[in-house]
Amino acid sequence: MMDIEDIEIGCDGCRATITKSEDCYCENCLEKKNEEIEALEKKIEGLESDISFYVSDLEELRETIKRLR
Repeated sequence: MMDIEDIEIGCDGCRATITKSEDCYCENCLEKKNEEIEALEKKIEGLESDISFYVSDLEELRETIKRLR
């Protein structure tokens, strides 16, 4: 039985025949990968910003609790 990773697919950019487990390195595929990487990096930056906001909010809440005790 053929493994799903061995199924041959065509690259959208250069029409090369690659398997699902392989990466195509044509200009089109590299550009798409770079766009995906940039989008993920922006998402990470947003998450880091959210985390930092929540951490500072948490610290403020801890200080408020200390004052109330």
